[in-house]
Formats: sequence, structure tokens, C-alpha cells
Amino acid sequence: MERYERYDFDALADLYSGPDALMLTDELTKEMRLTPEMKVLDLGCGNALSSLFLVKEYGCRVYAVDPKSSSANNYEMAKKQGVEDRLIPFCALADRLPFEKESFDAMICINAWQAFGQDPAFFKEKIAPLMKKDAQIGIVVPATTKAYAQEAGLDERDVLPTFWPVSRWERFFRDAFAVRTAREMDCAVEAWKRWYRAASPAARKDPTAKWDIGREVAIAMIVGTVG
Repeated sequence: MERYERYDFDALADLYSGPDALMLTDELTKEMRLTPEMKVLDLGCGNALSSLFLVKEYGCRVYAVDPKSSSANNYEMAKKQGVEDRLIPFCALADRLPFEKESFDAMICINAWQAFGQDPAFFKEKIAPLMKKDAQIGIVVPATTKAYAQEAGLDERDVLPTFWPVSRWERFFRDAFAVRTAREMDCAVEAWKRWYRAASPAARKDPTAKWDIGREVAIAMIVGTVG
């Protein structure tokens, strides 16, 4: 059994706001080295499912930050799950984070970077100062498959980041931190399907429902460390 399968899908389905954050965080963190004493920034956490996973699976103290999701609702969710002492919600913009320098041992960002981090200088100016030396970075972003990107010429064309292949995301991030892993995520298609199921009460009752995901759909995973 994968770790994300320990969580009650039906009980948490209303919190899904994109491809399954539990599934994505599960695969991402297998490439990281997280331990209970770490303080982790979950940037653009949405409804804090990724934060919940970090606390329950690794015991980290997680600061769950999002400018739109309700920090009160995220706190209530954490309280219901019994992790309110280690999941700390904040409502804040990504470029105005209320933390001291060198506060965090790691940062994750699940399906949110494309919303605020398109400026190449954003990481170095806004995020890096908050990270300790050798802090771990794990970022998950929408992407297109390598085959489709090559066919459509998306590796060089001026298109929105959500249409970038992994190779282009890797080039983007390697100027900001030391990239160790950059690849398409194995769970991408299933993560999309689980979101569709969550958004459709009828589909929740039929796990065999077919969804046309499209051959171009991928999700990129970038893992590395701050220098």
C-alpha cells in the first residue's frame, strides 16, 4: 500500500483543489530526506493536504502558507486530524512571507509555483533568504510530456510555464538552487483522475469511471538543495 492510500479519500475529497496533493507529496518526498525535527515551509498549500501528509508521515513542523485558502479552515482540518500542534496555517502572499531569515530546513510547493514564481529572480530574492544552508527544496508543477513537447516545439517556444516540459523546468530552477532530481512524476495521470473523482460526487461512487486525460499531460518534479 502506498502512503497516500492510508487517507480516507471520501472524507477529504472536498479539500481537493487540483491533482491529488496527497499522492503528489507522497511521490515527491520519497526523493527528499525529511525528519521530525525539521521546520518545513509548504508554499501555496491550498487546503493543506500536503501539509497534513508531511506532519503525519514525517513528524515535521509545517508552516502551511496560502494567500487564498482560509487559514481558519486549515486549522480546523488540522485539529480534526489531531495535528494542530505541528501544522501551522498562514494566510500570506508568496512574496510577502512573515518569517525570519534562515527559518526553514525544507520547502515544498505542490502545483502552485506557476501562479507566483515565473520571475527567475523570485526564488533567490523571496525564498532563499528564508532557507537554512543546504535546505531541501521539492517543487511539483504542471508540465507536458517530453514526447508531446518535442512534437509541438514547446521546449523553446514562448509559452506559459504550464506548457513547459521537465527539461525546461529544470533549466529554470537550476539557476536558483542545486537541482538533484528533475523528472516526470509517475503518478501524474492517476493524480488527475482522483481530482476529477473528488470534484464529482457521482464519480466517487464509480471508481471505474473513465477520464480522457490526454497524452500531453504530465507533472514535473524538481528536487534539490539551497547552496
